[in-house]
Amino acid sequence: MMENGNYYKHIRWSFEHFCTSFYGEIFNELGVVSEIMMNKVMFIEIGTGIDLHGQDVTVACARACRDAIGHNSMPGLRSVLPGNSLDNMKVHVTLGVPFHHEQVNIETVKAVFPYGQVFITIREGGLLASSGVILPEKGDQTDEMVIVNAVVEVGY
Repeated sequence: MMENGNYYKHIRWSFEHFCTSFYGEIFNELGVVSEIMMNKVMFIEIGTGIDLHGQDVTVACARACRDAIGHNSMPGLRSVLPGNSLDNMKVHVTLGVPFHHEQVNIETVKAVFPYGQVFITIREGGLLASSGVILPEKGDQTDEMVIVNAVVEVGY
């Protein structure tokens, strides 16, 4: 049985994530809601990123995003966007990050995307697993590798 404090944290977390997935709202670290307001989702891409050494969540997040968008060519995309402009494209990125959510450099992750208005949501997820070795010269504090999952929704 959860203690009252943990129960209410769980309820808040559940509510925020329900709203994020159902209403397309983002709760930032201050609890402020911003609207994504995507009228049409055109495609969804999925990727995985790993930082084998150094336990850097930003590196793993950026790699997951590059993996998600790196195997696509959509030459007709511009013609279906409002005003035929890539500036009107909206990109909603959901990242499953296993720990140190506050250390993700959002601007570095956003820079992976060459076009569109990019919105980032970070959720509990991903995986920490043993890399089998600690390499201090690579910045390792532990033997853990950081594995992040990305879901990239593109639309307008």
